[in-house]
Amino acid sequence: MCGIAGLFTESQAVVRAALPAMVQCLSHRGPDDQGEAVLPFGSKFLGFGHRRLSILDLSAAGHQPMVNPGTGDQLIFNGEIYNFAALRRELETHGIQFRSHCDTEVMLHALSLWGSDALSKFQGMYAFAFYNAREQSLMLGRDPLGIKPLYVARINGSLVFASEVRSILASGVVPRKLDRNGVAGLLAYACVQRPGTMVQNVRAFRPGTFQIFRPNGDAPESPAKLFWNFPRPDAAIHETDAVPQLEKTLEAAVHDHLVADVPLGVFLSSGLDSTIVAALAARHHPHNRSVTVGFADQAAMSEAPIATRTAELFGLDHTNIDITGPDAEAAAMEWI
Repeated sequence: MCGIAGLFTESQAVVRAALPAMVQCLSHRGPDDQGEAVLPFGSKFLGFGHRRLSILDLSAAGHQPMVNPGTGDQLIFNGEIYNFAALRRELETHGIQFRSHCDTEVMLHALSLWGSDALSKFQGMYAFAFYNAREQSLMLGRDPLGIKPLYVARINGSLVFASEVRSILASGVVPRKLDRNGVAGLLAYACVQRPGTMVQNVRAFRPGTFQIFRPNGDAPESPAKLFWNFPRPDAAIHETDAVPQLEKTLEAAVHDHLVADVPLGVFLSSGLDSTIVAALAARHHPHNRSVTVGFADQAAMSEAPIATRTAELFGLDHTNIDITGPDAEAAAMEWI
C-alpha cells in the first residue's frame, strides 16, 4: 500500500518536528521500511516522508525517499506503475543506468528526464511528490482515477500533504477544526463530497492532475493541470466487437497486476467481478491465493460456500475467514 507525507515551510525546526509524527501515522500502510529527508527549498525547507510496503524489489535499493544520483532529484511514491518494464527499457536508451528493479526508480528517472510529460506515459495507480533539485520545485500528482489517495492543506504559505488526513493533522501545522460542509455531506449522502474533507483547509487532490509548487510566494506557479480525462465512448461499436475488446482489456489489466516479488492473492466473493478476476489471474499465475470473509452466524448472507467452490474450480489456495455479529461489534469502537 505504502504512504507518503511531506510539507514545506519557512522553519526547519517545524519540518523536523512534524515529519516523524506524520510518517508514524502511516505505519499501518507500510510495515517494511520508512524514510525521511529534509531538504533546503529556496528560502524554505521541504520534508519528505515515506512508509513502504515492499512489492517490487524487496531489497534496500527500493528505499524512499529515492534520490536520482545524477540530478539530486527526490521522489516519494505510493502505488504501482504497471508498464515500468517498458519504460525502463526506453529510459535505458537515454543512457540511464538503474540500481534497482522497482518501479519507483523508473518513475523517478522518467520525471527527471521528461518532467510532467512523463505522466502521459505512466499506466498504473499512484500518488507522488517529486522534488526537482535544479528548478527548486515540488510536483504533486495523482493517478487518473484517484485510486491512490492524496490530501493537501495550505496554511499561511506552508503546504502539508499526505496519503491520509490523520497524517496531515499529526503535523501540528493544520488546526483540528471540523469543516461543517464536510459533516453535512457525510450526514446527507453517507460520504464527504470531494474535494472536501471533514477538516477545514484539508482538501483531496484532484485525480488525473499535477501541480507544481515553488518555495517563494504564497501561490503555486500555476493551477493544478489535468493530464487525463475519460475517453469518449464509441457509440457505433457493436457487441461482436465490444465483447472481445473487453476481454482483451480485462486480460491485460489482470496480467499487469500480477507483477510482484511477493505472494499474490484475490479477494474472492461469490460475485461475477471477483470470479472473472480470479479466472483471468489463474490463467497466468496458477498458484494464487484467495480469501473470503464469511458470516458464521448469518449463513444465508454468507458468500463463503460459493467462493470456496469457485476457488476449487480454479485451483486456488483458498482461506475462509468467518466473523460473527459480536466480532464486528467488538471491533467497531477501535475502527472509529
